[in-house]
Amino acid sequence: MAEHVKIGSVDELRARGWLTGKAGSLPICVFESDGELFALDDRCPHMGFPLHRGTVESGLLTCHWHNARFDLRSGGTLDPWADDVRAYPVEVDDGTVTVVVAADHTDRVEYLRRRLEEGLEQGITLVIAKACSDCSTPGWPWVTSCGSGPPSAPATARRDGARDSPC
Repeated sequence: MAEHVKIGSVDELRARGWLTGKAGSLPICVFESDGELFALDDRCPHMGFPLHRGTVESGLLTCHWHNARFDLRSGGTLDPWADDVRAYPVEVDDGTVTVVVAADHTDRVEYLRRRLEEGLEQGITLVIAKACSDCSTPGWPWVTSCGSGPPSAPATARRDGARDSPC
């Protein structure tokens, strides 16, 4: 069941340029762009910077820490090294801004596997490292320790001649 979280008023949003609130411990931010309201997680998935401190222009949010860019409508990133940010539906009733937060049914293991594949295919070491750094996620199928790596991942040669997995 979805939780409806009151974040503030449309007047506050227009005066400040953004609203922030929480659904439990989850920080959420709301922006207005081209007359529409959009809600996203208020933490950049790259390094946790508060996204409400970013810049909104033409339906895009730019994080000021590392310039990761996100589509306000979907939360999708425009930068292959950054992860998407979760987007939420917004409702307005009598000037009150409410964010609708449904349970997150994302398969975390599948997401990490896909990001690892993307990082390996595109040669983006940051994406590889981030996918592997979260290898403690229950169900991560090939990891008993981060050094084991996935069976299909290519090993890389080190200067000392040993071979390492991408994790």
